[in-house]
Amino acid sequence: MKKLMMKFSDERNRRFSIKTTIALDDESGEKFVLKEAAFPEGQGHLNSILYYRDLLTEYYPSVTVCPVEKRQDTLWFAFISGESLEEMYRRSAKEKDREKFLALARIHRELIEGREENRCEFHSFGDFERIFGDGEPFEGSAGLRVSNFDATAGNIIYRGAEPVFIDYEWVFDKPLPRDLVVYHCIRDVYFHISKLEEFVSLQEVMDTLGIQTEIEVMEKAYRH
Repeated sequence: MKKLMMKFSDERNRRFSIKTTIALDDESGEKFVLKEAAFPEGQGHLNSILYYRDLLTEYYPSVTVCPVEKRQDTLWFAFISGESLEEMYRRSAKEKDREKFLALARIHRELIEGREENRCEFHSFGDFERIFGDGEPFEGSAGLRVSNFDATAGNIIYRGAEPVFIDYEWVFDKPLPRDLVVYHCIRDVYFHISKLEEFVSLQEVMDTLGIQTEIEVMEKAYRH
C-alpha cells in the first residue's frame, strides 16, 4: 500500500482527532481513503461514522453515501472520482453565470435537506444550546431530523449525474434548524472561492433559497 497524501486533524479534542490517508493499493491499483484515530479516545468517533453511514442512507436516498468499512482500527472509504459541487460553483463564478450559480445553490439545498420524511419542526434542547448557543431564535422553525454538517460543496462529488457524500464525519441525529444547516453548508464555499461575495452575496443566496433566519443569528450559532 502506497501512501499518496496524509492529513492530521489533531488540533481537535482528542476524542475527535483523526489521521486521514489517501493510499494506493499496489496490486489492484485502487485508491482508498483511510481514517484512523489519532488517540485511543477516538475509536468511538470512528464507530459513530459507521452509524452515520446507515443513517444518511436512510434519510438521503437521492445521494449515494460513500462506502466504508472498518478493518481492525481503521476506516476504509472508497475513493470517489468525479467533479465536486464546489468545482461547479467555481466554474459558474468564473464564467460570471449568476443564474447557474443560484441553480446550483438550489440543488445544494435539496441535497442538504434529504427526503420529505426528514422534515420536522425544531424545538431547542440541551445539547443544541451547548453546541450552538441560544436556541430561542430558531424555536418552532422548520427543522431536519438528521443533518449532515459535512454536506459542504467540497464533500459532494458528482460521479456523472450521481451525487455522492464523500465525507460524513459530522452528522447530527437530533433535530436541528433547517436554516442553520443550509447556511453552514453553503457558507463554506465562500471560504474557498475568493471574491465570491462580490459576485453573488451570501445574503442573496439565502433569500433565493427561502432562508428566513437572519444571517447574524445563524453566524452567531455557527461560531458558538
